[in-house]
Amino acid sequence: MIGMIGYAVRNPLHGAAGLLELLAGTDLDQDQERMVRQALASLGDLGSTVDQLLDLARVEAGQLELRLVDSSMLDLVDYVVERTGGMARPGVEVAAVCPPYVPAVNADSYRIAQVLDILVNNATEAAIEGSVQVRLELTDPESTSPQDNLIGLRFSVVDTGPGLPLEEV
Repeated sequence: MIGMIGYAVRNPLHGAAGLLELLAGTDLDQDQERMVRQALASLGDLGSTVDQLLDLARVEAGQLELRLVDSSMLDLVDYVVERTGGMARPGVEVAAVCPPYVPAVNADSYRIAQVLDILVNNATEAAIEGSVQVRLELTDPESTSPQDNLIGLRFSVVDTGPGLPLEEV
């Protein structure tokens, strides 16, 4: 059922994106080009939201499958910072704070990036000025054992935004 819903929603999104890309290849003035780029970006955001909702439905149905691959968490954090940093307000810096070396781990980097994206986007929307930091740290470097495939990592997103009142948390 979830797959059918995904197809039913994604198919028109891909159709609209294809038509906009065809339109972008025509003779447009600057304002029209800007509007087409914004429409494509909005469709991309909508597609991401649909994917997140479908993932939530899979989690609730016990059908979410993780895709574990050897991944660099340093590269993942840099990717999230690069992608989300461009959407921050002027005066808000998005930065990575990581140790110089973290061994590659077997993880679902797509899902980790998805969670970090949500947290960083929320932080950049709330921060009027200052910074948003995506932090990666080894939780217990002494107990990290790459030979045994054991490593403890902690991701956190820290911002200078106003925060939420306690009753809204």
